[in-house]
Amino acid sequence: MTFAQSIKKLFRPSRAVVLMYHRIAEPEIDPWQLAVSRENFRDHLEVLRATGKVINTDELINCIQNKKLESDCFCITSDDGYQDNFLNAFPLIEQYQCPCTFFITSGSIGSNEPYWWDMMADIFLSATKLPGTLDIKINDKHFHFTFENNGVINEQQLEKHRTWHWPETPPTQRCNVYLELWMHLRDQPAMLINETIRQLKCWSGIEAVNNSGSFPMNRLQLLEMSTGKYVYTGVHTITHAALGAFSKHIQQTEITGCKEFLDDNLNKDHRSIAFPYGNYNSDTLDVVKKSGLKGAFTTDPKPVTIKSDVYQLGRFQVINQTGEQFKKQLDNWLNN
Repeated sequence: MTFAQSIKKLFRPSRAVVLMYHRIAEPEIDPWQLAVSRENFRDHLEVLRATGKVINTDELINCIQNKKLESDCFCITSDDGYQDNFLNAFPLIEQYQCPCTFFITSGSIGSNEPYWWDMMADIFLSATKLPGTLDIKINDKHFHFTFENNGVINEQQLEKHRTWHWPETPPTQRCNVYLELWMHLRDQPAMLINETIRQLKCWSGIEAVNNSGSFPMNRLQLLEMSTGKYVYTGVHTITHAALGAFSKHIQQTEITGCKEFLDDNLNKDHRSIAFPYGNYNSDTLDVVKKSGLKGAFTTDPKPVTIKSDVYQLGRFQVINQTGEQFKKQLDNWLNN
């Protein structure tokens, strides 16, 4: 911390930094920087534990409601419900005694299918050979692509896929296709997304492989993880819906259906939600409040203070950094 930051800290209110993880793994392709390696995650927990100020999300919500937020503290969250959270994150959370809230996409639990964005990455960013053309209609919009080199890519192009992260400019035609289809699919209903993925799998001949926990957890894994002393669970909708793109009725089904699934299966009342893609609107907030949830987390990268709206709490996405890099990042998030 610089001298200027130290002076600034003396005169500002206490704040909390909510951390957003997704995967604890080392996938070859990670365009959205969702994955943190197990080794780096361990180092992150060591850094956080050394602060002595890691609280759970329920505590954070209570602190804001009571206007009594302690000096600078941290919350750990992880979205979606990947198996690698159970395999890699869960044991470390318990070992380092750092509470973590896992926001679960209930409809994916036990599906034995990858999340749609991962299947898309397998097809367009990992496969060395695809058919030379693609014609597909998605919700009345027609897409036609003619691929370079008759659909074949070389190792140099694959390496570009491994190092490409959004929002960088896509380095290959395949990346452009992936991103264009992803952007169009994100706000579509789950049935349409699933049907599109089915068509893309048939077209490409590529089937998903559960590589080191890349699929969603199954029900037994979720149940076992939920018994952890430092594990908390939260709502992340049924289908990972971009809530703000849908009617209020659909939003209510997505939110209350996920909450009921978690309440019933884990035998506890769930108090918070994280909005998939950070997508929400005024209808979303109304549904959340009426469903009995006490707080909601966005993807807006901003710290939390006692003046924060408990239904629009910011989070910072954590990328695959070493412990030393992570510590510097925490200081910046707290003090800038």
